[in-house]
Amino acid sequence: MPDNYTAVATKIIPVTPEVSRFLLKLEGPKPLSFKAGQFLMIDLTQPDGTIVHRAYSVASAPDEQPVELIVEHVEGGRVTSFLFHELKEGGSFPVRAPFGPFSMREPLPPKLLFVATGTGIAPIRSMIRSLYRSGEGKKHQVTLILGIRYEDQILYDDEWKALAAANDFIYIPTISRPRTPAWKGEVGYVQAKAEKYVTDPAGLAAYACGSRAMTTDLGGVLTAKGLAKDGLHFEVW
Repeated sequence: MPDNYTAVATKIIPVTPEVSRFLLKLEGPKPLSFKAGQFLMIDLTQPDGTIVHRAYSVASAPDEQPVELIVEHVEGGRVTSFLFHELKEGGSFPVRAPFGPFSMREPLPPKLLFVATGTGIAPIRSMIRSLYRSGEGKKHQVTLILGIRYEDQILYDDEWKALAAANDFIYIPTISRPRTPAWKGEVGYVQAKAEKYVTDPAGLAAYACGSRAMTTDLGGVLTAKGLAKDGLHFEVW
């Protein structure tokens, strides 16, 4: 069952003009226990007394403190406007957690494919960090396909590069709208990269977070390659 917490912002880190990382200390009846991939619910009281509820996936691993969110500002959004324009370090707001069925299924197969677009990287990062912090990541072939609009706004890029340099971790960033010819990496959508890079679905499970259109297309690509539907796990936002 979810518990009630007060989330205290210990650090706010702008990443791009539209995206920030929020590091939170959760104060409540007991330490937060959750599975990598789950989300928390922000309950924000409005001036008229109504309460707005918004779900945000946790981007940190379950054993990490502080808890991390990565959020994209939505113009006119009541909760993101609070987070980006009103919340300061040391400020707080109420949350409930944990929620959601999106989590890794045991036993883990030999190959794990993670796919995300934009801030959909949050639950995927939680899963990947959990794998490598526990040592489990070294026992599997792990691939991340990360889609973003612009090459100067790749989320956690340095982290993924460092993970790839130290482990058997395949990192494939793909840019849908490159700004300059200097970008020499992949261009296009994540589902097209799955088509390109997934050659053998045997022993594979796929976890993806993004729009419904993306996850639907990705599911079609992977099932056409022979991946069984019980190997597909999606979170839609």
